[in-house]
Formats: sequence, C-alpha cells, structure tokens
Amino acid sequence: MEVKLKEAEERKKEIIIESRKEASLIIEEAKKKAETRYQEIIAKSKDDLSILIAEEKAKIAVEKNNVRHEIKKDVAQMITAALEKILGEKIDAKKDGELIARIVKDLK
Repeated sequence: MEVKLKEAEERKKEIIIESRKEASLIIEEAKKKAETRYQEIIAKSKDDLSILIAEEKAKIAVEKNNVRHEIKKDVAQMITAALEKILGEKIDAKKDGELIARIVKDLK
C-alpha cells in the first residue's frame, strides 16, 4: 500500500509539472496572438489615418484652387472697374479680356 501511495504521489507530481508546462505554453501562445492582433490593429489604424490625411489634403487642394479662382475673378473685376474709371469709358469685352490677361500675367 505504501508503494502505491508513493507511486500515486509521483504521478501527482508529474501531472502537476505537465499541467504547468501546458499552462505556460497556452499563456505564451495567447501572448503571441495578442501581440499579433495588436500589431494588426496598429497597422490598420495607420492605414486608415493615411487615407484620411490624403482625403483631407485633396479637399484642401480643391478649396485652395477655388479660392485662387475667386481671387483672380475678383482682381479682374477690380481692374476692370479701375480702368473704366481711369479711361472714363466702358471697355469692350475683347479689350477687357486682353487687358485683364496682360495685367494678371504681370501680377504673377
């Protein structure tokens, strides 16, 4: 009986050691999976942020072009009005266009 008890104790120790090894492996695998998932989330977030930044830059470029166009239009109208006052007469559309184009070109 004592031999069986000793064998049972040895078997118990082996089972505990094996269980601890198995638990360590499970924990290590869980850590690896968690790290992989973490890296995936970080990469996806960076990609999403890059896309968002690109979209906003495109919107800014469009708005910038619209503002430039409006400014050029306003400048052309101011130039026309100033020239009409200086010359004391209405400039025809052809002369308007030529004069405005020349002045805008000079402004650049």
